[in-house]
Amino acid sequence: MQSGQALQGHFVAAGMPQLEDETRSSVVGKCGYTIVLAGSLDHPVPASGVWSLCVPADQAPERQLAAAEFIMWMLDKKQQEAFAGAGGMPTRKDVDVSGAGALRPIMEAARDSAALTQGAIRYVFAAQMLEAVEPVIGQIGSGDLAVDEGLDELQAKLAEIAKASGFAK
Repeated sequence: MQSGQALQGHFVAAGMPQLEDETRSSVVGKCGYTIVLAGSLDHPVPASGVWSLCVPADQAPERQLAAAEFIMWMLDKKQQEAFAGAGGMPTRKDVDVSGAGALRPIMEAARDSAALTQGAIRYVFAAQMLEAVEPVIGQIGSGDLAVDEGLDELQAKLAEIAKASGFAK
């Protein structure tokens, strides 16, 4: 994308502002943003990120309460608007992004995708899983690894991660 050679890309919305940052990007003002296009399912299915706000179960009750209060505060419309004003991707659909400048099209596309969004992987081992999967998918895509061999490798790696995390026997 940054080389100007890609016609289309699918990126995490929170990473898109750097494409409109004149100090970091060679494609400023050259990109359009929209909801994730429909594929073989005939309807768009964007995925939400793995950013989750939660209250740790192993904390003292007063810390759990403080965590819950922070979450409620952070998700309030006023804070989400301040967050968006600072260049963050709001997680509310009712946040006014009209003053977001170059980031407005990105934020509008993310907002418009919200009703169609499906939850992504939200397990404690998600980061390990993605770290194991991405290289194998890349090898399959480049033709360096046969699809059946790659799928067998993925199954073995994912089973090992799930077992180590206590989610499988």
